[in-house]
Amino acid sequence: MKGQPELEMPNRLDNILSGLAVFVGALLILGGCRANDQRIIVSTHKDFEDLFALVDTIQFDESILIAQIISLDVSDGGQFLVSDYSSGQIHVFSSSGGYEHSLQTESCPSDTEFRPLHARFLGGGRVIASTGNESYLFGADGHCERRVESLTPPPQSYCSHRDTLFTYTALRDRPIVRAYSSSMELLKEYEIAKPAFPALTKIYQGLNGRYLACSDEGVYYLYPESSDARLLGSHKAGYRHRPAYYYAPTRDRKRGDMATLIEDGQTLSRESTMAVAVFDLDGEHRIVAFANSPRYMDGTRSFSMGLNIVSDRAENAGDVSTFVTRQPLAAKSGLLYLMGDNKLKDSDEPGNPMIEVWRFVRR
Repeated sequence: MKGQPELEMPNRLDNILSGLAVFVGALLILGGCRANDQRIIVSTHKDFEDLFALVDTIQFDESILIAQIISLDVSDGGQFLVSDYSSGQIHVFSSSGGYEHSLQTESCPSDTEFRPLHARFLGGGRVIASTGNESYLFGADGHCERRVESLTPPPQSYCSHRDTLFTYTALRDRPIVRAYSSSMELLKEYEIAKPAFPALTKIYQGLNGRYLACSDEGVYYLYPESSDARLLGSHKAGYRHRPAYYYAPTRDRKRGDMATLIEDGQTLSRESTMAVAVFDLDGEHRIVAFANSPRYMDGTRSFSMGLNIVSDRAENAGDVSTFVTRQPLAAKSGLLYLMGDNKLKDSDEPGNPMIEVWRFVRR
């Protein structure tokens, strides 16, 4: 998100949000107020630096130029998986940013050009990637093992949980989640909750590949209309989490020509807060990211995204929310990875983007 202005939220507004969150959260939790048979927990609001500490800034090896990071993932060992849509390549870098190898598609020929939209690490160093039309399975050595066309409609998000690959797509009238084996054999198709606004869910894509997250608790999926992610396979009444700045959409997307669709999408984004991603932060906490988080409340219309950090444990009401002025890309082992500046080291010349690494410090 280079070039976006810093968010300038007045201190008074922050204080109001924090006080309102504490007051409303206490009323809802202690008073037992329910919405749709679920208890609502409203997060307290904090400055980003009160929740996260900068621990590293990483720039990827400049011998491999990256034109556009369309998605980023982090392995258990700290390796980076970088999908470059513009160049049509996926690269693996070390935890310090050193170049290791690029994924090779020659053994999996296709009639269409390889343009990765998102990719995720699987167990044992293997990788799953999607172009939006096809899925590719890569071995730990970076060579393509299999090109899969049978995942119809194509997945918009992946995550891996206990040697099972889960996929999410909202391209049908009703979103679906599927489970696959390590060899890409279909194991199960899940019937998941119907979104209140199907057209919005189908059209609004959020951050590439981030409407699904696997944690120790299970598999979470997210809709743009949501204040929180849903746990796959859980149908019981439970807790719902939301930040104080969350404004739920009140209508679906309109239909019409392209100009009407674009204008209506911009209007709806100004009217409401859209969920754009869910991340597994550390196995116990998840992060739900929101676009248009301040709802232009300060009048400056400065760029920001909202983050709501909640516990997988339903009884934990110590949720916190914040605003961030960098795009979140990934989360792993208590670390949050944000898009940094795009310049060469010790120079103002353009170069590979830097990745800011922040540790979650409020427990």
